[in-house]
Amino acid sequence: MRHLKGWSIVAAFSVLGLLIACLNVAYLWITYPHRNPTIENVFDLLCRPSLLTAVCMDVPCKNADYAQLWAVAAILNAAIYGIVGGLLALCVSRLRLLLKHVGVRS
Repeated sequence: MRHLKGWSIVAAFSVLGLLIACLNVAYLWITYPHRNPTIENVFDLLCRPSLLTAVCMDVPCKNADYAQLWAVAAILNAAIYGIVGGLLALCVSRLRLLLKHVGVRS
């Protein structure tokens, strides 16, 4: 089995975060105005920066403003997922090093 390097895990998690944000935007766009609150809650949990779009709740945003806001949310979500991937890669590498030191084969 080929082991992934740390940076490839970070990149994979970042792409996953960006993909989740894009799927969230696509879902919101396709299902307007009849949205499922359960699916919206799942996307809110998976894409935390989507809460930034609450700015447009009181002040009406134009389409360009809304697109810029979602672009920022998508980039922030990718960064958050990348950080999580980096921490996961670090933990796995430390665990492998510890197991190698103890004498356990992986």
